[in-house]
Amino acid sequence: MRNDHLRHGWRVAMGGLTVLLLIGVTACERLAEVPVLSERSVRSDATLIELREWVSEEIDAVIEVTGIESEWKALGSDGDIRWLENRERIFEGQGLSACSFRSGEVDPAAVRVDLITTPLDQDPFLLLERVRELWVERGWKVGNLPGSGQGQSQILTMRADREDGAMATLSAGDAAGGRMLGLTVISACSNDPSVARKPE
Repeated sequence: MRNDHLRHGWRVAMGGLTVLLLIGVTACERLAEVPVLSERSVRSDATLIELREWVSEEIDAVIEVTGIESEWKALGSDGDIRWLENRERIFEGQGLSACSFRSGEVDPAAVRVDLITTPLDQDPFLLLERVRELWVERGWKVGNLPGSGQGQSQILTMRADREDGAMATLSAGDAAGGRMLGLTVISACSNDPSVARKPE
């Protein structure tokens, strides 16, 4: 994995990115108030392959519980890169997310994947509640982001956290761009050499 794949800055603003695609910059500003975690504790020595497998399992679980399969694609990609067909390409393209920023030291990192659906026929808010039940059953700490679901934006974003530092967000939207879901899954941070990197 090349160093230029490392994401500098811990971003959990999936809701904002989803809104940008759904209803434009105005709504994006509302959901930009997502908590930002500049440093994350390392609680894993998992390899890159193991972290990718975990992220894949979590995404596939969301796909199963929602019944939405072929509609998921990479968020922000130039082309129509579908998760079911090109997950390895998505992993390579979206790279790693740095967990700390210590000058001159090796920084642990996590695997992060951001997906969004094409416009849906189903009610995205009902699908979001199915995922909420799934995450609660799995022992995640789940809650809506502050201010989410308020006003006229018709966007609801929930966030789920695990004790090992892994997290996920799911956004449901119904606006001019259509009914959509946006999903982010981020693994726990790892110090394994296949994941951690020293900034140049």
